[in-house]
Amino acid sequence: MPTNPDMKVPKVNELAEMCTAYKKNTGKEIILFIDTTFAPASQVFAKIQEVAPELTTLVFISLSKSVSRGITTAGTIVAGPTD
Repeated sequence: MPTNPDMKVPKVNELAEMCTAYKKNTGKEIILFIDTTFAPASQVFAKIQEVAPELTTLVFISLSKSVSRGITTAGTIVAGPTD
């Protein structure tokens, strides 16, 4: 988030609502993965937790793109309050 290469940003509230509705309608567990490589300070994890605290969400940053231009293969995952 934003998307690569066209730099579109989805509406976080709508995305969370869609995932929550899918989980409720199907009974299936869902995990939302969000790549914030191009906007690491976006606070997207906090925004998702505000509107859908029960939604399991993983936010990650790809260091292979943002730091080394593809030379390394490392990354990070921010773990929040969800079990």
